[in-house]
Amino acid sequence: MRTVLPIVSTLFQSLYLLALLEFAYVLATRLPALYEAGDPRFHAGTIAGLLVNLVLYAAIGLIGALLAYISLRQLPESPDWFRKTSRFFAWAWMPFVPLGTIVGIYMLRWLKVRRIDRP
Repeated sequence: MRTVLPIVSTLFQSLYLLALLEFAYVLATRLPALYEAGDPRFHAGTIAGLLVNLVLYAAIGLIGALLAYISLRQLPESPDWFRKTSRFFAWAWMPFVPLGTIVGIYMLRWLKVRRIDRP
């Protein structure tokens, strides 16, 4: 359980990052081609599908953030890689306004107050 919880947390939160990358990739590459097609329904459907995907993966990522909080709280001597990835994911949550911003700020404050985030 000591290593399973950090690994599962990291995997769940990485799904959120993959959804963000997919969203940015589609907006940068396929969206200009959709403008040329001239079909507003197709354009709106593509964006709606991307947003639904992003929200679903964000829900899974929030479960991962909760698991990270639990594992950091229960394991004060958590692995160094997990402390670093928790800090990275806390920053990665910031663009997901408003819930992700709250989660990110809370996670960063918790890491700093508990002195878990060592240099």
